[in-house]
Amino acid sequence: MASAEWIGLHSQDRNIPGTYAHAIDRMIHAGGDYSEVLEDLGKTAVTRTTDKLLGNRVRPKTTRKTLLKRRTRSKKPSTSGITLVDNAIGVKQVAYATGPDYMEVGIPTGPGAYMAAHQKGTVPNAPRRRFLVLPTKQRTLAVVNFHWKKAIRS
Repeated sequence: MASAEWIGLHSQDRNIPGTYAHAIDRMIHAGGDYSEVLEDLGKTAVTRTTDKLLGNRVRPKTTRKTLLKRRTRSKKPSTSGITLVDNAIGVKQVAYATGPDYMEVGIPTGPGAYMAAHQKGTVPNAPRRRFLVLPTKQRTLAVVNFHWKKAIRS
């Protein structure tokens, strides 16, 4: 799976206020369910990624030369300028996976994985287009705090 990941979540950070590790450690000690946090973050990541794709905010944008080639194709000419979502298959491939201590958002790799090739930058004569999005720091802390507050209320 071509994926995006957080880097820097270390166990030594759990005693440093303001870090993800500290917020998550506090939530777990209060009786919160870490798997629910990961599920919420996965759903958020998929939503933000599909919004980015459908909102045509992927950089670099499709060039005018490519759009002209699409218009002159004999089968299904296209004038759409939305990169990677002309036939909506790519948007449907965005998914997330969770485990006991990780959350991963991505798209399938392997033969015919056009979206993964764009994310990795292996499409011939095409630039690398990083479109996978993880939740922001504010959103992540809001989700952790929501589950922490839920744990201390029960």
